[in-house]
Amino acid sequence: MKDQLGVDPETARRLGYEVVDMLVERMSDLQHPLQVKDASPAEMRERVSMELPGEGAALSSIIADLQRSILPHYIRADHPSYFAFVPGSSTWPGALADFIAGGLNVHATSWYECPGHRT
Repeated sequence: MKDQLGVDPETARRLGYEVVDMLVERMSDLQHPLQVKDASPAEMRERVSMELPGEGAALSSIIADLQRSILPHYIRADHPSYFAFVPGSSTWPGALADFIAGGLNVHATSWYECPGHRT
């Protein structure tokens, strides 16, 4: 049975480069570090509410929608000038580490399951 969510290596690279390009562009834009557009809950629901599609969308379309509809309303906790509570990695090395951990499905919640375990 074919993996319905699997992609070939070239497609995986292309999709990965699209995401990396978006992140690099966003994380290197330091002109407006904490600029946030206010939107009410109703406005945000309108932005993200849609019928479930019958087929998948191109990643470039999803990224464009993310940049247009969501990120302008997102506080720039990834900016070096943001000194409030930091709930995540928000650095490029941290983002890459999260990417590796997510891609490898790292599960290190116990000693027995971690990579350094020896019997």
